[in-house]
Amino acid sequence: MAMRRLKKPLPGRARKGLSLIEVAAGLTVAAIGAAGFAVWQVDAARATKANAAGAMMRTVTDAAKYYVLANRTQINSATTENGPPIEIVVAKTTAAGTPPEGSIQATGFLPTSWVDRNPYGHNHRVFIRRLPGGHFEMLVFQSGGQNVERQSELVRMANAIGQGAGFVPFRNIPGANTTHVTSANGIWSHPRTTWTVSGVQPQPGRAAAFVTFVNN
Repeated sequence: MAMRRLKKPLPGRARKGLSLIEVAAGLTVAAIGAAGFAVWQVDAARATKANAAGAMMRTVTDAAKYYVLANRTQINSATTENGPPIEIVVAKTTAAGTPPEGSIQATGFLPTSWVDRNPYGHNHRVFIRRLPGGHFEMLVFQSGGQNVERQSELVRMANAIGQGAGFVPFRNIPGANTTHVTSANGIWSHPRTTWTVSGVQPQPGRAAAFVTFVNN
């Protein structure tokens, strides 16, 4: 009795089916990878923006410290003990502008080419007040521009600012609320109303830096 030959499987068809599955799986992995990369790009851009804003505030804060030390007598005359703060103007806010008279920039503590506008469109305000014994407290804070709604960006800014850094959160969080300027490490907290000059005060969603000057 003759044996019937078994038909061989059609390798072409088998390979074709497997290839489609592989392609589909590959496309899925690629789509997931692309989405992940897009998220990473957005996060990286936010981090770069926050770091740049923090570094800019550190520059302003350092310049303001030198300005205060050099002009302490005049600031003492312009303030009252436990009285309201006064403002020290920082710099020009456009490239085409000129340094405001008497500002930190005009007195040589910032380069004349420096423009007071960070990547969020904020400029910087410097308020200072006199305490008993000839001591001073100074707050540098971002003003105008965009609200920084992500707390992670404010924290990143604070890390870039360094010592004395703080913020007004965009929304209440544990340990900080929108009515106060609070340090990033929880050491100090001030009502926003404490730092008001001509109706201007720190606003939610912005970073700040607090400095004390002791009269030795």
